[in-house]
Amino acid sequence: MLDSLGGILDGWRACFLAPKLLAFLVFPLVVGCGRQEEAAKELLRRRKVSEVNKRLGDESLPQIEVLAKKLTEAVIAEKEEGSGYWVISQPDSDSFVKVPFLPVSGAKTSARSPSGEGATINLNSQESDQEQSSWLHDGLLSLVELKQTLSKSNRNPGFLGAKVCRECHQERHASFIHTGHHLTSGWMPSYPDSSREGHVSKKQRSAVDGEPYEESKESVVHGAYFKSPHSNSYASAGVGAGEAESIGGAHLAGGFKDSKENVEASRTRMQSKDPDLSFQMLRDHQGFHQAVKIADYQLSLPIHAFTGSAKAGQTFLYWHEQRLYQSFVSYLTDLDQWIPSPGYFDTTVDYTREIGTTCLECHVTYIEAGDERGTLKPDSAVWGISCERCHGPGRDHVDYHRQFPDVRQAKHITQPADLSRQRQLDICSQCHSGRESLITGKFSFRPGMKVRKSSVQRGVNEVGGVHTANQLNRLSMSRCFQRSEMTCTTCHNPHVNQRGFRDVFSTRCMECHQPDHCGASERVGPSIIENCIDCHMPTGANDQMTIEVGGGDRFTVRMIDHHIHVNAEATDQFLQQRAELPAVDNSPAVE
Repeated sequence: MLDSLGGILDGWRACFLAPKLLAFLVFPLVVGCGRQEEAAKELLRRRKVSEVNKRLGDESLPQIEVLAKKLTEAVIAEKEEGSGYWVISQPDSDSFVKVPFLPVSGAKTSARSPSGEGATINLNSQESDQEQSSWLHDGLLSLVELKQTLSKSNRNPGFLGAKVCRECHQERHASFIHTGHHLTSGWMPSYPDSSREGHVSKKQRSAVDGEPYEESKESVVHGAYFKSPHSNSYASAGVGAGEAESIGGAHLAGGFKDSKENVEASRTRMQSKDPDLSFQMLRDHQGFHQAVKIADYQLSLPIHAFTGSAKAGQTFLYWHEQRLYQSFVSYLTDLDQWIPSPGYFDTTVDYTREIGTTCLECHVTYIEAGDERGTLKPDSAVWGISCERCHGPGRDHVDYHRQFPDVRQAKHITQPADLSRQRQLDICSQCHSGRESLITGKFSFRPGMKVRKSSVQRGVNEVGGVHTANQLNRLSMSRCFQRSEMTCTTCHNPHVNQRGFRDVFSTRCMECHQPDHCGASERVGPSIIENCIDCHMPTGANDQMTIEVGGGDRFTVRMIDHHIHVNAEATDQFLQQRAELPAVDNSPAVE
């Protein structure tokens, strides 16, 4: 009995003391956990640096291939197995910058300096343009240098670009160059700051941009770039400016910093979640650049071209060894800020996304593949979606009418209006049907062809699409479309910039409908004819265009739905917004 009781007491004491003993043993481990984690990170950093130093110092290793490189005390670069790209990082950080070339060593290093060694890039400096122009890596060319290497392509099937059409179609050309189609891609301006002292003459500038110099018969100085009073935006001065096209004709919506202009810092920078990783958009007399700063290492990459008319945003491109890459930082119009390019996160910086013809089919009129797989010839690019994507290559047409200028009937060119309804729609469906990719050769479609023979299309009922809202397929669901012979050009004039003019598009509706057909006509009154769009073709989120905008936040691009229908929710929202507007007094003034 006593033995049993003693056993019970011993068990009770053990149960009572065990938690205290456990706490006594575990507490130091918990307290020391943070210190151990820091020690482990430091050990990993030292081990990585040691491995890099060993690789660099081991004479037995083949010296023809560098696999790792110490850039600064805090930053190293390692060659990625398989791809051959270089990953720049701090050993104790998850952030990295990936580039397709071997980075240059040196504290606060540029990618290239006149001496071949690293040179400091101070993102806040007031250095002259000449001092800041030496930021690019050996093998990476500035825009000016790149264009000086160009030679004309000899495999172009006859695409000339919109500037040639100006010879005979001056008025139409003057309006077309302001459309989203024309402005959807181009060279960056070679000389973005035309007001800087010592800027080059028009003849010099034209020679650098690879276009023959032509004296302008008009008084306006074409090709100059003016700054929007509301933003750091540059657009070509002068309607119908031919030289503006050769320079780029770009409307650059984001902010770029130079040493001569005080631009608000937030409009030229992008800061990642990592405090040691940031970006700045720069411009000088050599062109435009994206500067990347990771800890005490800095690198600048050129921007040679852009895509996007700035309706939704713009992204930027650069060439390296005839391969075209997307810049990591893009511009988002709705938020008016720099963001990681779609598909990227702000701490995993990748400048190695190659851009091929599939990406460019709906941004350029033509570009030629190089001799090696994956390469593109920069000299062959016909930027923007020009007249010829709807009318066909223009070389034979131009040659004929230059030889026979008195012939008034257009020869060797396609007039879309002469095609059947379906063939007209096929022209637009190249890019506005949500199609995935062409089956046949790139840029092989010609007006009059059946586009379904050369493309795979998205399902009719899907609203979204990469870059588009699947417009043609959504339009085909509409009664207006099914009960008429309407085409895209029934509402859209491709030669004129009509973006955002809801009253213009609403007048197209009035050609078939009467105002009193609308159920909201009594509540809205006569002004009902000014906006049919917001109720019947509402703007909505494009789920296939959700992107990270920095700091982990996400943003979904909104586009107009081309399914014309009665949308009760959109109508209620429209009427509510109208009710919140102040009343307008339309009574005649009393004298």
